[in-house]
Amino acid sequence: MLIRCESCGKMFDYDKQDGQCPACGAFAARPAAQAAPEAAPAPDFGPETGGLGGVRGTLRRPSAVRTAARRGSSLLWLRVALAGLGLVFFALSGLMQPPQADNTHLPDTIAAQAGQAVTAAGREMTFTQPQRLTGRTAGLPEGWQLYRVRVSAPELEDWNSRAEAAVSLYAGGGYWQMLEDYELERLWPELAAESVASYDLTSWDALDGWLYLAGPADEAAVLCLEDQVLDEEYDPHTRTVITLTLDWEEASEA
Repeated sequence: MLIRCESCGKMFDYDKQDGQCPACGAFAARPAAQAAPEAAPAPDFGPETGGLGGVRGTLRRPSAVRTAARRGSSLLWLRVALAGLGLVFFALSGLMQPPQADNTHLPDTIAAQAGQAVTAAGREMTFTQPQRLTGRTAGLPEGWQLYRVRVSAPELEDWNSRAEAAVSLYAGGGYWQMLEDYELERLWPELAAESVASYDLTSWDALDGWLYLAGPADEAAVLCLEDQVLDEEYDPHTRTVITLTLDWEEASEA
């Protein structure tokens, strides 16, 4: 045990010199016993695990490292939460977008020819004598013509109040609705007498008359007949669209 001599100040080993300073010969009192220094604690490993060579468990992390790890774990959860909120916002923003067209409920389309019997609103109809009245342009936009086709149908025995039909003309890249009798009376009153109105298509009475339409001059114009049904709010829903390809005959006068 090394001590310092109180007489001369030299350091010497008390046990080897029996307490006598080799420099000055003075005797030193035996110092009080000092507690032996504690051995450093062995690293605390977890339980042994199996595997090649009996690999031991991972060394436990100091508290500072555990604190940093917990902080890192908290940051990780924060990032996950923010990412989740971002996904929710993205989903909600998608819900707020204008609705897209639903092509899964498009009506069926059937092609037909002039003179061929077709069914709409629960009744069988026939369209014949398609004409383009080139001399009837008064009151129409420039480049437009008046079209007409003869429509006939027998008396309807089983009338359905929710069955509907609509007729339009596809010409010049657009769809144009049929003209009603009151519109004909205003423009060409002489044509209104034998005209067919939209409500006549769903009547139970026998049908025979001219159906008039107006649209851009188009030799390839197509007549479209829609078979419809009314819902509980009496809004029409088209079930089938019948397209009639017609050879329009030009006529200067009706």
